[in-house]
Amino acid sequence: PKMLLQHGGGFFGGAADMLPIGIWTRMSEDSKGLEVEGRLIALDTDKGKTIYAGMKEGELDGLSIGYSAKEYVLG
Repeated sequence: PKMLLQHGGGFFGGAADMLPIGIWTRMSEDSKGLEVEGRLIALDTDKGKTIYAGMKEGELDGLSIGYSAKEYVLG
């Protein structure tokens, strides 16, 4: 999946958020949840520098994912 700053435009943010900010290098799921690892890209751009600074200072400190279930049960 794409690593986006927000949820990628539309209802949750602007169209500029559709631009990927990084690449996932590892993903795994166990009984505790999802674990991901990745790296930021374009750190030499203004947006890349701002995102990195926000993470380094602890202001961008969470993760939210969007997904589509392949199967589900109504119940």
